[in-house]
Amino acid sequence: MLRSQGLLVMEIMLAGGKGGLEYPVLWADTPDINFLTPSEEFRGFMTQAGLGELKWEDVTQRALESVRKRRALPPEEQPVLGIDIYTDNVPTKGRNTLRGLEEGQLMDTYVVYKKTT
Repeated sequence: MLRSQGLLVMEIMLAGGKGGLEYPVLWADTPDINFLTPSEEFRGFMTQAGLGELKWEDVTQRALESVRKRRALPPEEQPVLGIDIYTDNVPTKGRNTLRGLEEGQLMDTYVVYKKTT
């Protein structure tokens, strides 16, 4: 719940428009529990919820660069804590997620919305 004029700031993974996402991915093992939304549908949900869009930034390329840079680090320089603390099968899920970003099946986005009501 946001108070009047409150801000909602988040990074959100959206459906990128191209089908064929391979599973498992980091948030879903199978398609039946994947609730990715296309960008226009997401924007519609936000408008219906009384939120006005202040910023929309596709950061997919930045995310890809970050993942590639992290993967290139030698094992001793890898972060101690990673997403494996809350999910399993990270190598496969990570590869499929990366492929989805590369092939346009996924879109990583920063958004800022303001409550208008």
